[in-house]
Amino acid sequence: MGIQPTNVVVMMTITDYTADLERKKDLVAVTKSFLYAINRQVMI
Repeated sequence: MGIQPTNVVVMMTITDYTADLERKKDLVAVTKSFLYAINRQVMI
């Protein structure tokens, strides 16, 4: 019985970690497009 709660915790941690990675990817994409937009403004 002692193993099951640990498995649940591990699964939840992995899920949180994956969601966090997805958020970071979104943040990187937003930052890149933001910097790209600034660069375009500077070029013009």
